[in-house]
Amino acid sequence: MTMAEAAAEVREPAAGGAQPALPVVAIVGRPNVGKSTLFNRLVGRRQAIVRGEPGTTRDRNYGEAEWRGRRFTVIDTGGLRGEQLTGPYAEPVAAQVGQALAEADAIIFVVDAQAGPLAADWDVAELLRDAPQAVAVCANKADNERIAADAAEFHALGLGEPQVISAHHGRRIDDLLDYVTSGLHGAVGPRAGGADCRLAIIGRPNVGKSSLVNALLRDERMIVSEVPGTTRDAVDARLTFEERTVSLVDTAGIRRRERQLAGRARFVPWAPIIWISALTGEAVDGVVAAALHVAEQRRVRISTGRLNARLRQWTTERPPPTHKGRPMRFYYATQSGVEPPTFVFFMNAPEALHFSYQRYLQRRLREAFGFEGASMRLHFRGRDGGE
Repeated sequence: MTMAEAAAEVREPAAGGAQPALPVVAIVGRPNVGKSTLFNRLVGRRQAIVRGEPGTTRDRNYGEAEWRGRRFTVIDTGGLRGEQLTGPYAEPVAAQVGQALAEADAIIFVVDAQAGPLAADWDVAELLRDAPQAVAVCANKADNERIAADAAEFHALGLGEPQVISAHHGRRIDDLLDYVTSGLHGAVGPRAGGADCRLAIIGRPNVGKSSLVNALLRDERMIVSEVPGTTRDAVDARLTFEERTVSLVDTAGIRRRERQLAGRARFVPWAPIIWISALTGEAVDGVVAAALHVAEQRRVRISTGRLNARLRQWTTERPPPTHKGRPMRFYYATQSGVEPPTFVFFMNAPEALHFSYQRYLQRRLREAFGFEGASMRLHFRGRDGGE
C-alpha cells in the first residue's frame, strides 16, 4: 500500500470497524523512532515489544492511558517508510496504520531528534498534512539539552512546533500529554472497570490465532500472514458478548512451550474443545461463550458443609490406602480460594497420600460441583497445618 492509498484510508474510514468509547490518540512515524517506547510510557506498562531493530511492531496495539483525570485510548502502529516501504509486511502494516488514523481523534507523529528529519519523515508528514485530526510532532530521543535544541529543525515539516521528549527517560512527557489531551473531548472521570473475562489466544506459530481474533472482533484488527512469527506483541482488544466484556489477547506463537503442552494435553480432559473456522467465522462465538463459562466456573465457591458431606461419601466408597499399617484418615476439607478453585484437605499422613488418590478426589470434585474448564489446586495438610 502506498502513502497515497493510506491517506485515502484516513479520509474514508473502513466500514464495519467498532468505534472505541474513549477518545483515541494514534502514534505514527517511520520505523525505529521510539513509537513503542512512547506507547509503553503512556499506558504505564511494557505492553509493546521494544527492540533496536526496525519493524518490530506490525499490528495495531491498543492501550488505555489517563492524564489529569482524562482517559483515552492509545494506538501503537508499525513504522511507515513511505514509497520505500518494502518487505512481506509492507502493505498490511500500512493498512493497519491507515485504520488507526481513521479511528484517531488526535495523532502523535514521532520523529528521531538525534537523527534529524529524514526522507521517510517527510513522506509521513505529507500524509498527515491532509489529516483532519490535530497532529503533534513529537521529537523523541532528546536525551540532553543540546539534542533538544537541535530538534527545532523539525519545524520544517510544516506541522507546527515539535514537542521535544525522551520516551526512554520520561523527559517532558507531561508537556506532551498536556498538549495532546487539550483538544480531546469526553472521557473525564475514574478509570473504567475491568473485563468480565480476560481471554488469551495461544498456540504454535501460524495456526490462525490472529485470524480468530479478527473473526471475533468482526474487524481486520490483526495482520494475518502465512509467514510464521507475524505477531510479535501480546495485543489486547475489547469485545462485548451478550452484554459482557471480554478482553482478548492475541499472542506470539509458542514453540517449545506449545510442544510441552501438547504432550500434557491428555491429562486435561476437563478443558473444553471448540471446533471452529476462523477463516469462515463458523462457530467462533462458541469460543467466547466457552471462555465466559470457564471464567464463571473458576469463581464457584462450595460451602464447607456441602464439601465435607461429599468427602465422607467419597472416602466411604473408596477408602484411602493405609500407611505403615495404619489407615489414612481425612478430618475435614475446605475451599480456601477461587480463580482457580483451591481446596485444602486435612488428614493424618498428607506426605504419604498417593497421587492417584489425589486425582480421584479431583475427579469427584468435578463430578459433584462442575468446574468445567477450570484448573484446580488441591493441598493436603496434617492436623497441625503442615503439608
